[in-house]
Amino acid sequence: MTRFARHLEHHTIVNPFPGIVKLETALGHRIKTRIGSNESLPDPVSPLAGELGKALAEMARLYPDPYAHALRERAARLNGVSPDEVLFDTGADSLILLALRLTCNPGDAVVTTAGTYPTFRYFAEGVGARVLEVPYCQRGQHLQPDLARLAEVARAEHASVLYLANPDNPTGHYWQAEDIRTLRAALPPHTLLLLDEAYVDFCTDAADAPPAGILPHTLRLRTLSKAYAWPACGLALPLPVPTSLPRPTRSARNTRCPALPRRRPRSCWTTRTTRASWWRKPSPCAITSAMHSTTRA
Repeated sequence: MTRFARHLEHHTIVNPFPGIVKLETALGHRIKTRIGSNESLPDPVSPLAGELGKALAEMARLYPDPYAHALRERAARLNGVSPDEVLFDTGADSLILLALRLTCNPGDAVVTTAGTYPTFRYFAEGVGARVLEVPYCQRGQHLQPDLARLAEVARAEHASVLYLANPDNPTGHYWQAEDIRTLRAALPPHTLLLLDEAYVDFCTDAADAPPAGILPHTLRLRTLSKAYAWPACGLALPLPVPTSLPRPTRSARNTRCPALPRRRPRSCWTTRTTRASWWRKPSPCAITSAMHSTTRA
């Protein structure tokens, strides 16, 4: 079972402001009068309506749903999972930080590759984790993360988290699905595999499809800021571990839209044309893993 930070392991943090949608679900009926949220009153002559249109102007005056229910439901349908298995935040970086806050106590070991995406180390140091870096290994003219050594260090140091960008940033090396499953099997059950798939949308070969099925004790991150070139809308979509989990909550004011999982050839940095139809079409390969929230708010 994934190991959580001591102050969260046996304690559910209750959100005092769960938002209108969650309250309506708990009450079983719509809330017609929103007088407790300090929101602006509807203004039929608002100057924003002329600039943004009536629908967007109406949205702008109200707080959004902090749990992003509608987005989670839509992403879940597209990817064949439950809405409880999807979590939104303001990008993959924010989710990396949330994962570290969820699983790490000061002094806990976390494992990563030396030279890979540096924001992981930045956040890990911020939560007081002990960062252990494994050098890249050389294969011909290419550098690639050393999966065997990463797993070895994680086991030896009883690591709380192992971070892997796949495809790797910056080398572009891509490990195939079977390699990722082998890595996960080599890790202790309490070690969370933080699998950053920000560039996986560039995968185009069938042989390079991301792992299908549930990856136990794994948090998978997706974003719109790479293949879709929408950094202002680029959301991260994690599908975490299949176990009871106290879910940290963040405001959805900057919640972003889910990226479709597509595929990219190994060690390739080619660009692709943005597909505007991603929101309507089902994913070509299901994102799978599980997250069950015990939040009682």
